[in-house]
This record gives sequence, structure tokens and C-alpha cells, in this order.
Amino acid sequence: MFAVGVEDTDILNRDGRSGIGRPSFANDQVFNLELARRQLRHTLAVTQREMKHAERLLSLMPKGVIALDENDRITFFNPDAEEILGYHCYDVERLHYTHIFPPAPGETATIGELLQKQKDGPIAQRLYVLDAHAKPLLLYVTISPLDDNPPSGYGSERVIVIRDVTEEEAVNRLRYNFLANVAHEFRTPLSGIAATSEILVDEGTMLTPNELKELVETIQLSTLHLQTLVENLLQSTTIEAGCFQVHRRPIHLQSVVNDAAHLMSPLLKRRKQKLVLTVPENLPTIWADANRLTQVLVNLLSNASKFSPMNGKIELQIFQDAEQVTIAVLDSGPGLPADRYSDLFKRFVTASQSHDTQYGIGLGLSVVKSIVEMHGGQVSAGNLPTGGAKVWFTIPIHPPEEKENP
Repeated sequence: MFAVGVEDTDILNRDGRSGIGRPSFANDQVFNLELARRQLRHTLAVTQREMKHAERLLSLMPKGVIALDENDRITFFNPDAEEILGYHCYDVERLHYTHIFPPAPGETATIGELLQKQKDGPIAQRLYVLDAHAKPLLLYVTISPLDDNPPSGYGSERVIVIRDVTEEEAVNRLRYNFLANVAHEFRTPLSGIAATSEILVDEGTMLTPNELKELVETIQLSTLHLQTLVENLLQSTTIEAGCFQVHRRPIHLQSVVNDAAHLMSPLLKRRKQKLVLTVPENLPTIWADANRLTQVLVNLLSNASKFSPMNGKIELQIFQDAEQVTIAVLDSGPGLPADRYSDLFKRFVTASQSHDTQYGIGLGLSVVKSIVEMHGGQVSAGNLPTGGAKVWFTIPIHPPEEKENP
């Protein structure tokens, strides 16, 4: 009579569990729930680690993120957007995007035009805008398409991602101008050497001694120009790498002045300029690197020649006291812009010159500053009351160890 009940019990316990008085599917449910809970906890832990990793990566790439609702009002404004644009999130929330993206003067494109473009994928463009302080910024703007299927409870949104590329653009422009100037500066002396060499090859036997001398001086002048450029480039590279050195020893300052004047004589002769030396009779022996000091004087005299007119005058003055000598180079050019004094000795900065097309690569004065400071001196510049510019520097007479331990 009870055979059916026994069979049913056997069927329920067929998985091998002891389930007398308790169905086995209840145990399966508990087991499955516990397994699902553990898997969920593991997935949550992995997700949190990945989110922290993504946050660390994003923090290394400063990008402003701004979310707009379907009415183009700001719903999210991250800290990087605050730093880039200068607004606080609590001041711009619920504002229309036009309040934070006014176009900079001269900019024809706007954020609104990008928002109106119909495109499946993100839209990217560079735009000039004004920040909270009316300062122009160049932004790389990426706009996501409008979300047509937002999650339940959320409206349609689009995201604007901005990156400040103002400095990046300035560096690119500086690099382009530098390469263009280097090409120009090298082309001029190379063209002179090539043309002069061609004349010597074709007509050398028919030229008079004076004509030959003039051609040789042209080659010498062009070679000096190239040599100065190459030395400035090399020294600038070693300065940037932090391995620039000077080798000081006792030298006669008069011999350095004579070497610089001799190297500059072809250029001054070509431009019919006069070099006037105001030098004390007994110049002291100083501790310095003669080659580097000659390079300083050649750079300064070259600049003075470049900015002085034809038939102009260039002065080299030397003063001394018990501690140092002061060397100044004066030109008869238009003078220095008053707002450029502080930047004049920086890399890649050149003085503006409206009356002439000559320009340089902006390394000469930065190299001068580095050499002088490595000697323990200082360099400065200014305009003369009578017109023209004056650049001067100081060099200690005694070595540092002698001053510290007399």
C-alpha cells in the first residue's frame, strides 16, 4: 500500500543527498543563490578595480567633460573643465552652453555649429574661445551624438569633451618658425659660398689679386656665419641636456677681444661698419674659458652689426673694478622693444626688426646668457638715450675658490 511513497522518496533523493522530509530542489536554490552572490561580489570587485584604473589613466590626460541635456543646458561639469575654462561647476549648472563658450575675436566657427551637425559618430574640431577671464584659448572639442535611447528615467544627453591645446599650438608654431629660420640662416651663407666657388672655378685665372681677395673674404664671411650658427645650435643642445661646461683658466682678456674683432672684420668690412674699442690699457688676467668668451663677443657683435645700418658704428666697451670686468656692446640700430627686455635672453626669442628682413633663430643671446652665468657673471640689455641698444655682461676676475678663501 505504501510502495508508491517509497518510490517517490527515492526519486527525490536520486542525486545522492540525504533529503528525508525535505525536497532536494530547495537545497539547489540555496546553493545557486549563494553561488550567484559570490559571482556578483567578484564581478563588483573587478569592476571597481577597473574603474579606479580608468580614473588614474584619465587623470593623466586632463580633459574637460561637459554634459548637456536635450535643451543644451549643462548637467555635468567635471574638475578638468573647471580648470580649463575657469568656471565653477555650481555656477554653470543648468546654464545654456553659450555662457561658457563665447568665441574668441576673429573665430568664425562656434560650438553651436558643431552641435547642429548631423553625424553618427563624434564630431571634433579646434576652436578659439574665451575663458572665464576673457583669455583666448584654443580648444580641441569633441562632441558625442545625441543619445536617442537614454536609460529609463534619464533624458537625452550629449557630451562635450574639451582639451586645451593652446600651449601645444604655440610649441608647434615655434617649431615651425624655428625650422624656417634655420633653413633661411643656412641658405644665405651656403649660397654665397656656392656662388663664389663657382666664380673661382670658372674665372679664377682671369681675376686680379684684389678680386681674388674679395672672393676669398666672401667665403670667409660665409664660413664664419655657418660656424656661429652651428656652435650656437650645439651649445643650445648641450645646455638643454644639462651637460654644458666651461673650462676656466687664466687668460688675457685683450687676446679674447682681439680674436673676436678679427673674426668679425670681414662682416664689418662688408657692411662698411666701424668697430670702436674703449678698453683700459692694462686689462686684468681673468679666469675664464677663452673659446666660450670669444663666442659670447662674436654673438653680441654679430647682433650689433645686424641691427645697425650700413656705415653705422658699433662700440665695444670694457670697464673693471676690483671684483669683475664689465663688457658692453653698443649698436646704432633702432633699439629694443621696451616690452621684450625680460624675454630677450630666452631660447628662440628674436628682437623684432621692422626696417629689415634679417632675422635669426633666437639662440645667440640664450647661449650668451648661459656662458656668462656659467662663469658666475650676469647679462642684461637696454636702450641708449641717443638711440640704439646696449647689451652688457660681467665676468668675475678671480675664481670662486680664491674669493671664498683669500
